[in-house]
Amino acid sequence: MATGSVLPTRKERVWNPIFIAVQLACCIFAARWFRYDHLPPPGYSVALIAIAAACMSVHDGMKNWQKGWWLIIMAIFLGIEFRAIRKDRWDDEQAQEKRFNGILLQERGDSKTLLGYAAARFDGIFANQQIQFKQTMKTFEATQRGEPEG
Repeated sequence: MATGSVLPTRKERVWNPIFIAVQLACCIFAARWFRYDHLPPPGYSVALIAIAAACMSVHDGMKNWQKGWWLIIMAIFLGIEFRAIRKDRWDDEQAQEKRFNGILLQERGDSKTLLGYAAARFDGIFANQQIQFKQTMKTFEATQRGEPEG
């Protein structure tokens, strides 16, 4: 503004609507991303914070309410960014847990199969040893009675 003049200069009249439009666009993005199921990927909000900071740095003759509005916009985007990071980590943990549970179920199935094979093999070995033990006992009893082997 010119010194002593109440009316804004042409430069201020052109730029103020542009910055207000940028602020409104930021508010639209913030409203869209505010819901947890519509959060952007991590980093998007930081990009808009950088745009807001760049707008603040080139906006000459900014009034206090305009500065406050930019700071509120940046704070909202910072909150959205923190929520997006938290959601991204939670999604990754859920995906990792799902993969781990799939591997665990597969390993349990493999273990049951191996144990099934081992049990069947053990049953065969045990049955064979029982037959050998009975034959050994018959031979031992015959030896105890003094009967000849054969």
